[in-house]
Amino acid sequence: MDKLSIIEMILSSVVIADLIAGIFSLRISLKTNKELENIEHIKQQYELTKIRYEQLNSYYKELIISLEKFEYKGKIVQSKSCIKEMVLLRFKMYEYIKNQHEQHTYYFSKKYNEKIIEKEKNIDAVVREYMQKCKEADSIDYTNCLVDYMITINREMELFKSFYIEKLKLEMNSILEVPS
Repeated sequence: MDKLSIIEMILSSVVIADLIAGIFSLRISLKTNKELENIEHIKQQYELTKIRYEQLNSYYKELIISLEKFEYKGKIVQSKSCIKEMVLLRFKMYEYIKNQHEQHTYYFSKKYNEKIIEKEKNIDAVVREYMQKCKEADSIDYTNCLVDYMITINREMELFKSFYIEKLKLEMNSILEVPS
């Protein structure tokens, strides 16, 4: 073998080695790029989750403070006027919570939104039933009907408030859970 063919063979080997190294380098850089994209996606998801939690937490604090104005401050007695005042306050509280939920519905998961909406429908049904019974009751039964349903509605509204706050807390806790 002459000197020229040896140099030619060495140069060919170097070119082939560089080509193989380039292919491996390209494969490694593509894999690294994919991992970086995945890390960036996880980072964005974390930021969104963090913002969602902060917004829910802020909403929760505002809601608790706002609901204090719907607490009955008078002396609770079994009189029609007292119960009526409490029920009107509960209606206002219920409407306030419904409006707040409509404004903040995008912070809730589908699961909790469905449960809250189902509970709202149940309360709306109780209210419709109350209105219907009061229309049907004669003057003697009207007072008893009114008091009974006012007590029922008062209880339902208070249960809804507790239910809503519980679902809000569960939503916040579910955000904090680390997926396995």
